[in-house]
Amino acid sequence: MTTTRTAGHRSATPRWTDARNAVRLTALIYVLFFTGSRISEVLGADVRDYRSDHGHRVLRIRRKGGKIASVVLPAPAIRALDALIGERTSGPIFLNRDGAGRYAYRSVHSQLRRLALSVSRPPSASSRSSGAGRQIRR
Repeated sequence: MTTTRTAGHRSATPRWTDARNAVRLTALIYVLFFTGSRISEVLGADVRDYRSDHGHRVLRIRRKGGKIASVVLPAPAIRALDALIGERTSGPIFLNRDGAGRYAYRSVHSQLRRLALSVSRPPSASSRSSGAGRQIRR
Protein backbone atom coordinates (compact mmCIF):
# COMPACT_ATOMS: atom_id res chain seq x y z
CA MET A 1 0.00 0.00 0.00
CA THR A 2 1.04 3.53 -0.65
CA THR A 3 0.63 5.72 2.40
CA THR A 4 0.37 9.49 2.26
CA ARG A 5 0.04 12.04 5.05
CA THR A 6 -2.17 15.08 4.68
CA ALA A 7 -3.15 17.44 7.48
CA GLY A 8 -2.22 14.90 10.14
CA HIS A 9 -4.31 12.09 8.60
CA ARG A 10 -2.95 8.93 7.06
CA SER A 11 -4.55 7.83 3.83
CA ALA A 12 -3.79 4.42 2.43
CA THR A 13 -4.27 3.97 -1.31
CA PRO A 14 -4.14 0.33 -2.35
CA ARG A 15 -1.69 -0.38 -5.14
CA TRP A 16 -4.06 -2.82 -6.83
CA THR A 17 -6.20 0.11 -7.96
CA ASP A 18 -3.89 1.04 -10.81
CA ALA A 19 -4.88 -0.52 -14.13
CA ARG A 20 -1.93 -2.88 -14.66
CA ASN A 21 -2.16 -4.35 -11.17
CA ALA A 22 -5.95 -4.63 -11.45
CA VAL A 23 -5.66 -6.66 -14.66
CA ARG A 24 -3.03 -8.93 -13.12
CA LEU A 25 -4.95 -9.46 -9.88
CA THR A 26 -8.23 -10.06 -11.72
CA ALA A 27 -6.64 -12.69 -13.96
CA LEU A 28 -5.03 -14.37 -10.98
CA ILE A 29 -8.24 -14.46 -8.94
CA TYR A 30 -10.23 -15.84 -11.89
CA VAL A 31 -7.71 -18.59 -12.60
CA LEU A 32 -7.47 -19.54 -8.92
CA PHE A 33 -11.24 -19.47 -8.41
CA PHE A 34 -12.27 -21.33 -11.55
CA THR A 35 -9.54 -23.98 -11.50
CA GLY A 36 -9.00 -24.60 -7.80
CA SER A 37 -5.25 -24.50 -8.37
CA ARG A 38 -2.72 -23.44 -5.77
CA ILE A 39 -1.19 -19.97 -5.97
CA SER A 40 2.28 -21.43 -6.50
CA GLU A 41 1.02 -23.62 -9.36
CA VAL A 42 -0.50 -20.68 -11.22
CA LEU A 43 2.44 -18.35 -10.59
CA GLY A 44 4.79 -20.96 -12.02
CA ALA A 45 3.00 -20.99 -15.40
CA ASP A 46 4.62 -19.38 -18.42
CA VAL A 47 2.98 -17.88 -21.51
CA ARG A 48 3.82 -21.06 -23.47
CA ASP A 49 1.74 -23.03 -20.91
CA TYR A 50 -1.43 -21.16 -21.91
CA ARG A 51 -2.72 -23.05 -24.95
CA SER A 52 -5.57 -24.78 -26.73
CA ASP A 53 -6.17 -28.48 -26.21
CA HIS A 54 -8.96 -30.30 -28.10
CA GLY A 55 -10.83 -27.04 -28.64
CA HIS A 56 -10.53 -25.85 -25.03
CA ARG A 57 -8.25 -23.17 -23.62
CA VAL A 58 -6.11 -24.71 -20.90
CA LEU A 59 -3.30 -23.76 -18.61
CA ARG A 60 -0.56 -26.32 -18.02
CA ILE A 61 0.60 -26.21 -14.43
CA ARG A 62 3.06 -28.16 -12.33
CA ARG A 63 1.18 -29.69 -9.42
CA LYS A 64 2.56 -30.34 -5.99
CA GLY A 65 4.93 -33.27 -6.36
CA GLY A 66 5.99 -32.23 -9.87
CA LYS A 67 3.13 -33.76 -11.87
CA ILE A 68 2.11 -31.73 -14.96
CA ALA A 69 -1.62 -31.11 -15.37
CA SER A 70 -3.79 -29.12 -17.75
CA VAL A 71 -6.68 -27.20 -16.23
CA VAL A 72 -9.57 -26.08 -18.44
CA LEU A 73 -10.31 -22.36 -18.27
CA PRO A 74 -13.80 -20.82 -18.51
CA ALA A 75 -14.52 -17.69 -20.55
CA PRO A 76 -13.97 -15.11 -17.75
CA ALA A 77 -10.51 -16.52 -16.98
CA ILE A 78 -9.63 -16.66 -20.69
CA ARG A 79 -10.59 -13.00 -21.21
CA ALA A 80 -8.61 -11.95 -18.14
CA LEU A 81 -5.51 -13.91 -19.19
CA ASP A 82 -5.71 -12.57 -22.76
CA ALA A 83 -5.84 -9.01 -21.40
CA LEU A 84 -2.89 -9.71 -19.10
CA ILE A 85 -0.65 -11.46 -21.62
CA GLY A 86 -1.39 -9.18 -24.57
CA GLU A 87 1.18 -9.72 -27.32
CA ARG A 88 3.81 -11.45 -25.16
CA THR A 89 5.01 -14.82 -26.44
CA SER A 90 7.37 -15.91 -23.66
CA GLY A 91 8.18 -15.53 -20.01
CA PRO A 92 5.98 -15.85 -16.93
CA ILE A 93 2.26 -15.15 -17.31
CA PHE A 94 2.23 -13.21 -14.05
CA LEU A 95 5.02 -10.64 -13.99
CA ASN A 96 6.08 -8.58 -10.99
CA ARG A 97 5.39 -4.85 -10.82
CA ASP A 98 8.36 -3.76 -12.92
CA GLY A 99 7.82 -6.53 -15.48
CA ALA A 100 11.30 -7.94 -15.01
CA GLY A 101 10.52 -11.17 -13.17
CA ARG A 102 7.92 -13.58 -11.88
CA TYR A 103 5.21 -12.30 -9.53
CA ALA A 104 6.24 -13.39 -6.02
CA TYR A 105 4.05 -15.66 -3.88
CA ARG A 106 4.55 -13.33 -0.92
CA SER A 107 3.28 -10.34 -2.88
CA VAL A 108 0.21 -12.25 -4.06
CA HIS A 109 -0.54 -13.48 -0.56
CA SER A 110 -0.34 -9.99 0.95
CA GLN A 111 -2.41 -8.44 -1.87
CA LEU A 112 -5.13 -11.07 -1.56
CA ARG A 113 -5.15 -10.62 2.21
CA ARG A 114 -5.52 -6.83 1.91
CA LEU A 115 -8.25 -7.26 -0.69
CA ALA A 116 -10.15 -9.70 1.51
CA LEU A 117 -9.88 -7.40 4.52
CA SER A 118 -11.15 -4.45 2.49
CA VAL A 119 -14.37 -6.25 1.64
CA SER A 120 -16.95 -5.84 4.35
CA ARG A 121 -20.23 -7.63 4.72
CA PRO A 122 -23.29 -5.38 5.07
CA PRO A 123 -25.10 -5.87 8.39
CA SER A 124 -28.33 -6.88 6.63
CA ALA A 125 -26.57 -9.86 5.05
CA SER A 126 -25.99 -11.65 8.34
CA SER A 127 -27.77 -14.96 8.84
CA ARG A 128 -29.80 -13.64 11.79
CA SER A 129 -31.32 -10.66 10.03
CA SER A 130 -31.94 -12.46 6.71
CA GLY A 131 -33.85 -15.29 8.31
CA ALA A 132 -31.48 -17.94 7.03
CA GLY A 133 -31.72 -21.21 8.88
CA ARG A 134 -35.31 -20.70 10.03
CA GLN A 135 -37.62 -23.63 9.63
CA ILE A 136 -40.75 -23.23 7.57
CA ARG A 137 -43.88 -24.33 9.41
CA ARG A 138 -46.90 -25.62 7.56
